[in-house]
Amino acid sequence: LLDFEEVEYIKNGKTLTDLPLDLLAFVLSYCPLNSVLSCMLINKKCYEAITTRKHFWNRYIQEKLKNYLDPKYIGLY
Repeated sequence: LLDFEEVEYIKNGKTLTDLPLDLLAFVLSYCPLNSVLSCMLINKKCYEAITTRKHFWNRYIQEKLKNYLDPKYIGLY
């Protein structure tokens, strides 16, 4: 059972979706893509952050490009 102090903390606590959209998009950009897609389906604010903030997708694109341009992936090693 929860005591009164724990209930007050839960009631007054902040959640990830209390963050501004830009910061939420930044945080979500470090999550695995399948988790991000689940967040989009479950939470409207996550959906908005992911679909309206281009810097969210920039990180994924940079990671993919880095992997494709890595010499061990293009056969130079």
